[in-house]
Amino acid sequence: DIFGHAYAGVSITTGGNLTLRRNRINRNGYNAVWVYGGGGGTIEDNDLRGNRRGAWDVSTDSASSVRRARNQE
Repeated sequence: DIFGHAYAGVSITTGGNLTLRRNRINRNGYNAVWVYGGGGGTIEDNDLRGNRRGAWDVSTDSASSVRRARNQE
């Protein structure tokens, strides 16, 4: 469980290439997952519900580097 953060539950930025599977990421102050600055990764089979600003914030410079699959939003 990843929960209760003042900002995003998970942040991925410059050079980051995270694999995030089968987690509950909820009750965070902003989005469940924030990807920016050219970061990327594979985010699949996660429960991303119940975050103040929704499941995702993916900047345009990172969008092509993020793979999303089977997440509950």
